[in-house]
Amino acid sequence: MNTKTKQNVNVGIDTGKFQLDIYIRPFDIYFTVNNDEKGIKEAVKTI
Repeated sequence: MNTKTKQNVNVGIDTGKFQLDIYIRPFDIYFTVNNDEKGIKEAVKTI
């Protein structure tokens, strides 16, 4: 039995001057980080 399935994952990023709102679909993961170097590193680590 083949238990591997392909699933599309979409990452949406709403950029603002002070924050980034990030949504990962279809996992319903939503979080906000500061729009600075530290926040971007945190977002990349999470994604």
